[in-house]
Amino acid sequence: MLAVQTLRNLLASGSRCQSSKQCFTFTRLRARGVATSGETLRKTKLYDFHVQNGAKMVPFAGYSMPLSYGSVGQVASHTHIRTSVGLFDVGHMVQSNFRGPTVTAFLEWLTPSSLTTLPAYSSTLSVLLNEKGGIIDDTVITKHSDVAYYVVTNAGRRDKDLAWFQEKLDEWNASERAKDGKVEHEVLEDWGLVALQGPEAAQYLQSLTSFDLKGLTFGKSAYVPIEGFNLHVARGGYTGEDGFEISIPPSQTVEVTQLLSKSPVQLAGLGARD
Repeated sequence: MLAVQTLRNLLASGSRCQSSKQCFTFTRLRARGVATSGETLRKTKLYDFHVQNGAKMVPFAGYSMPLSYGSVGQVASHTHIRTSVGLFDVGHMVQSNFRGPTVTAFLEWLTPSSLTTLPAYSSTLSVLLNEKGGIIDDTVITKHSDVAYYVVTNAGRRDKDLAWFQEKLDEWNASERAKDGKVEHEVLEDWGLVALQGPEAAQYLQSLTSFDLKGLTFGKSAYVPIEGFNLHVARGGYTGEDGFEISIPPSQTVEVTQLLSKSPVQLAGLGARD
């Protein structure tokens, strides 16, 4: 219970953020929520990896997630990420693919974002809207092409968001708006998602790939070969430093994370986000 209360205190400290981007980050963290002790918790593909590396696991957004590792305190972990490079497990987030001839119009119908002019392999921060224009959840939408999008939503809203997507998909596909083709939704169940964050993140990741990361600027993504794995890599993050979010198929999640967590990379938990 002490660990959970500590985490609540950490997540309540968003008023100390120094920029609008950081303020959004802390608001997003609070919105994901801390699970109650009586809730059955989900586990990411990295749960055993965390335990083996000395993680202190706590309930968070319906998942058992690492608060910290070993004897490394939250301040030391935070400082390491701001001065070097750290790795977070964000696999509790909901990853989805939306595809179809009318998918751009469909996502523009669900959000206030203009996606028609968004370049391929570019991302935009957006929100899901209800029928009255109120906000259901925040989301990041990545356009792969006019007929394919990769969308990430919050774990704390998982069940409600997925139900909303299904309701709206059924409505859309049964309407005249889908006359040029229906939209399909694929939830990437059990896929890994890790965030390599810090000023040395690019240097470390570049050592593992022949892909020139200088061309992968903030808000852009690409499929990047990393030591034999072809992975979706998006440049961005939530720590105030440079970073990358890397989506990983379930069977490869642990092995790729091991590749990404060698020195000077330090594993980081929820406590480091304060």
